[in-house]
Amino acid sequence: LDIPSGISGNGALGHTFTEAESIYSFHALKPGALVSEIMGGLKYAAASDIGIERLDHSLSDAQTESDAIRHLLDNPNLLLPHTQWHLVGQSEYEKLASTVRGLFMRDSDGHKYKHGAALVVAGGGATEGAFELLHSAFFAAGGGIMTAVAFDAETKERRLKESPHIITMEPQAFLDELPTLVGKYQSLVVGPGLLPTDETGYFLSELWRRLSEQSGSKLKSIVVDAAALDSLAAADSLRRLQYSNNAYSFTLTPHTGELASLWQKTTQSSAFIEKYGKPGNLSLFSRCQLLSIYYGADLLLKGPNTFLFTPNGNVLTWPFNSSHLGVAGSGDILAGLLGRLTAVTIEAN
Repeated sequence: LDIPSGISGNGALGHTFTEAESIYSFHALKPGALVSEIMGGLKYAAASDIGIERLDHSLSDAQTESDAIRHLLDNPNLLLPHTQWHLVGQSEYEKLASTVRGLFMRDSDGHKYKHGAALVVAGGGATEGAFELLHSAFFAAGGGIMTAVAFDAETKERRLKESPHIITMEPQAFLDELPTLVGKYQSLVVGPGLLPTDETGYFLSELWRRLSEQSGSKLKSIVVDAAALDSLAAADSLRRLQYSNNAYSFTLTPHTGELASLWQKTTQSSAFIEKYGKPGNLSLFSRCQLLSIYYGADLLLKGPNTFLFTPNGNVLTWPFNSSHLGVAGSGDILAGLLGRLTAVTIEAN
């Protein structure tokens, strides 16, 4: 009941603790119930209503969003009272595997844009391997066409030679052609292997600004990883994009280190402090939930277990640990898969 013995509300572990199969929390799920050490045997988790007023589940307007964020700031060891926490079970795992295999198949009567069209800003120079893994995963998953930015002549020449099926553009040309590109491509993947230079910083700030000004865009999904996460938070660009006319769907994919940086830059921004003040010491999962709601984005926290926090306050947990994820480049492959899957599901509505 409430939380397993030996685990604090914020996730700190005692010398011994209980591994529960089911957890029934009072009023709201405690972040401590989500720690990876108990995921292996956990089959069910829920919060029981004990009569305390709950927030509107929809989080559909700015006032409700503000109330949710203030609740998280005021209760650092609680998730939102309406949070639904779903663990993927073995039977669902098998069903999902079958569904995903179907999504990876190209239609015999399809065309390259129907199979998934992605714009990519990643890699270059010493970190070009990130782009190689990303684009390999995208096409292996059934992708149809990709256009990518190359920040230097050497990278552009290498891609033209080794990956002629990929359209390569210089940064300024990409920005100039953006109105045309967003009319044809469904997804944008930004960040893997991107070096934090003045050039990439300027490019990203211009990219976010110009995307917020587009209208009638076919581009709907934006996947953001690594260094690009900080660029979104620094100038509050994601908030502007969230309230633009294009209804972009965002997926943020940080590991815990990148999440710490995103949290710091977000909560130290003037826009956040003016509205909410300086936050206290929130638990890891409360931070994830707050950032997902604040930015209106799906936040996929990478680690031994995978946690997907959604803007309506819910949490989806993939509890199957795998050592395969603890390998350099796995996040780049994830970005390529997401670029393809979000593109093709948007194309199919």
